[in-house]
Amino acid sequence: MRTLTPEPGADPSQARTKAELGAALKFLITHKRLTLADIVRRTRTWTDPVRRATLSDAIQGKTVISYQVLASVL
Repeated sequence: MRTLTPEPGADPSQARTKAELGAALKFLITHKRLTLADIVRRTRTWTDPVRRATLSDAIQGKTVISYQVLASVL
């Protein structure tokens, strides 16, 4: 039976729900020892920079984020 929380190190591209994506993102961010501020800083020069609240919502499983943002986390 599949759970809503992926195993540690799960591939975010395999997430089927917002909660699974959030858990995978949280693992990646923790594993890479990044902060939300680090990720926001990486996107600062983009045409549409990512807001801290958007990242926070994605990690909490409230929303999904674009591939471009996901790639900045990886």
